[in-house]
Amino acid sequence: MNLRSALLSLVITSVATSAFAADTNNFVIINSKNGKVMGKAAYSIDTAKNGVVRIRSHWTFQLHTGDLPSAMNTDAGVATGRQITPGNTSNFVDGQYSSDYKLDPNGDYISGYLQDGSSLVMTSYTPNKTRTAIAVSAVQAGNISETSDVPLPKPGFIVAPDLDPSAIQALITTAITHPHPDSTYLLLNPTGVSVEQPGSQLAYVTIQPVSGTANGTLDGKPVVLKRYLMNFHTAHALIFVNDAGTVMEVQMGPLSANYVRDKFVLNP
Repeated sequence: MNLRSALLSLVITSVATSAFAADTNNFVIINSKNGKVMGKAAYSIDTAKNGVVRIRSHWTFQLHTGDLPSAMNTDAGVATGRQITPGNTSNFVDGQYSSDYKLDPNGDYISGYLQDGSSLVMTSYTPNKTRTAIAVSAVQAGNISETSDVPLPKPGFIVAPDLDPSAIQALITTAITHPHPDSTYLLLNPTGVSVEQPGSQLAYVTIQPVSGTANGTLDGKPVVLKRYLMNFHTAHALIFVNDAGTVMEVQMGPLSANYVRDKFVLNP
């Protein structure tokens, strides 16, 4: 095994052992069509003295094939929307993923890795120095794939895998603390539920605050919530956060899934 493979193996071990540590944020993933739990997720956030943020995340799910998104609608100027189509609901798709990544003080992606726990494929995402492209490479059983470059239309972006609440927390924190003038944010959506093998997809989303407040309870205690609408091309997601900007619930319309923080209940 070469040095790079050894280092990536160490990262895999780090992600796996830290996935459900005591200081993590725990979520359940609920199928919004039938209200049933279809997965779980957890992530931890650590900030260094220089303002760099490290996020380690882990999520698992089991989906009916009938709930998988169909091919996406594309538009060069805006984000793509995902449509859910009927399918064979007697079959299931299982997923188990881990990620470990860093963001700069402005909330932009620095570097990181995504591991598929089923295939043990680990994919790294590293922007070049000028942030005009992302180098994507995968490792499996010590074998490193040929690196491919994904061109970036602008330097700031966040890697946002499907069904990973940590990506939504990273995105909404950026939108609150370092809002973009046009309220538009660039996401890289890796291969997963809505992106077929091979490759990743870039998409723009907009984040807009919703007037008024909502209410809920966390561990039985009242919580006043702010709401943000994340707009895709043909779909929306509604994000609920507390006063500190911590995500309590995400109603992810494009995936027909809700991410709900452990012990949180949204009031009707």
